[in-house]
Amino acid sequence: MTKLRHLIAALAVIAATPAIAQDFDGEGIVMMTHHGRVPLPPRRGEAGSVYAIVTQAAVRHRIPPALLHGVIRVESNYNCNARNRSGATGLGQLMPGTARSLGVRNPRSCHENADGAARYLARFYHQFGGNACQAATAYNRGSGRGCSAYGRQVVRFATR
Repeated sequence: MTKLRHLIAALAVIAATPAIAQDFDGEGIVMMTHHGRVPLPPRRGEAGSVYAIVTQAAVRHRIPPALLHGVIRVESNYNCNARNRSGATGLGQLMPGTARSLGVRNPRSCHENADGAARYLARFYHQFGGNACQAATAYNRGSGRGCSAYGRQVVRFATR
């Protein structure tokens, strides 16, 4: 009877453990999720897709669509409902104060978040004379010069 109880307890622990999926992209970057699978980015050209929403936001704010796609891929992997421990939310993982300052009322809205992320990234892109790595680094840090590992990762995704 004791062995049966131990077996049941072990199975209960396994069943209660959240499923974690792990995948490696072509650059060796680990992508993990607690949803049991790593979501794939949306396909190009799907009307109304998140991909199209991001592209349109980039064009509206006069930045290269590939750059905004790189940021979105690194930040949320195109998950409009993404939220991290620090409270950053949505496609561009906007912090609440940043979202408010950009006029984003609903950070989980794909359209609003993509537009806010594009507006924020455009500030840095134009400030740094079109340097994609510096713009991405500033997007991640809030300001400053230089090109961090984050910026290089965004540029790798943007140039694929």
